[in-house]
Amino acid sequence: MTTKSFTFFCAVVLIAIALCAGGVFAAFAYARSDVEPKSEYLNKYIDLEYPTFTQAMTDMMNFADGTEILGLNSVAYYAQFTDPDAPEINDGVMHAYAKTSFSRRSYNYVGSMDSSYGRFFHAADSIAVVMRYAVTVGTGDDSVVYLYMASAKTLNKTNVDKTIPVFRVGYKYAAVTNPDGTTASAGYYLIKDAEGNPVVEKGASPVKLYEGQSDGAKTFGVHGGNEIFVADGK
Repeated sequence: MTTKSFTFFCAVVLIAIALCAGGVFAAFAYARSDVEPKSEYLNKYIDLEYPTFTQAMTDMMNFADGTEILGLNSVAYYAQFTDPDAPEINDGVMHAYAKTSFSRRSYNYVGSMDSSYGRFFHAADSIAVVMRYAVTVGTGDDSVVYLYMASAKTLNKTNVDKTIPVFRVGYKYAAVTNPDGTTASAGYYLIKDAEGNPVVEKGASPVKLYEGQSDGAKTFGVHGGNEIFVADGK
């Protein structure tokens, strides 16, 4: 081997040794370095566990408001029984509320999974709805609606006692003053914050059998006369 060839060979060997050593050091340094935080997977996981408040939920929330004649507007609903000129209302949230008050009072709720009155909620297929009665109608007690992002059909396939993510919105009773100074019930209006935004609570509830119905329907939010919804952080 000539001197020139030997020198070239030594250079190649030295470069190879340097590259190997550098690679080992880089791997060692990477293993000891701080892990760069990644939030992509975490965010996707949270979205699955805590779904956003969907448009279907927003529509249901607004539909139940006492401002609308088919919402929790007691004046519009009960006027049909005293005012011959009032349009007859056999539909909507107040109809489900009033018609089931006697039969479901001990359960304290009615839902979109109800075989007889569930259709009056007009809930989208993508959500299930449960409405808790006010304790005493017309005394300032709140009526509450619980919303779950799954159809009533899907909910009915869920195992009892499984915990599901649920949203809760409330409706505060408000009254109107008649020209003669007397007060008449007006209805239940969506509870909003100081800035006028609806108050939507996020939490969870176990799934339970829909009481008083023997077809295997499920419910959530309230059961056995008591609220079983638990808000986040409580």
